[in-house]
Amino acid sequence: MTDANAAPDAAPQQDRQSSDFSSTDGEIIVFRSSDGVLFNIHRRNLQSVTSGPFAEDFDAPAGEIVPLTEDKDTLRTLFAFVYPNPHPLLCDTSFEKLMQVAEAGEKYKVAPAISVCQLNMRLSMLYKKHPLEIIQFADRHGYTELLDLSAPYTLELKLRMRDARRILSLPVFAAWAEYCQARRDILSLETYNKRMCAVHSNGLLCLSWHSVVYMVEERWTERGMSSSEDVDYIFRADGLPDCRALSYYNGATNSRHTYCQDQLEEWKGAVKERFLAMHPLSTYLTCPA
Repeated sequence: MTDANAAPDAAPQQDRQSSDFSSTDGEIIVFRSSDGVLFNIHRRNLQSVTSGPFAEDFDAPAGEIVPLTEDKDTLRTLFAFVYPNPHPLLCDTSFEKLMQVAEAGEKYKVAPAISVCQLNMRLSMLYKKHPLEIIQFADRHGYTELLDLSAPYTLELKLRMRDARRILSLPVFAAWAEYCQARRDILSLETYNKRMCAVHSNGLLCLSWHSVVYMVEERWTERGMSSSEDVDYIFRADGLPDCRALSYYNGATNSRHTYCQDQLEEWKGAVKERFLAMHPLSTYLTCPA
């Protein structure tokens, strides 16, 4: 028995034609976006510019529509790359929209779209602002250099593990966690002797050294360590507490030095040496320890 109070079935959404891609001349393939917009695209252009499923010689009888999973905005941008008009630069596109176009470009092998998206990721330094998302994209599509370029900048951001786990696949997350731990170990375990020795080279115990260590660790937490310039910042001598182990005149620099400064410089040198020898993230993915 039918419920008289039941709401009538919603009318099916009617397809709309894209005003930018509405030509009916020549051999046309009609695509439908996930939100019901139709795109009339010339087969010859698809075969000339793409190398994925669009380039295949599949049957598309007149009146048949090929459904795609991307929305109208993504397809409008993507299909602009298969025609010989000036291509979209995507400079003012939001990060989310850019990544949707980038994923569609990779999926359908639209070479110009792939190139423009890659340029934006690099020139707009999106790998610094959204390193986790770029790492996952790069791993998915085999862009090792982009993955390694992005990885150090995850150390600058106050990232929570659950955010990284949400964005990264499990293998990438595991490799990234090991990579991050290796960076942290440089400052503590791998340079432990220089970090923990409160007796300076003159044989005197310095009660200020632990305060110096604390200041270095605070700077590391504040800034992260993604480049050798960050190492210089973390170990800069200004703002250090007074050294309790006296000072001496350094003829080479024509200035007075403290033993805390000397030990800090030695610690910095050890950290920088190990930092520059660090393996990139991609090696943790391919050759886990």
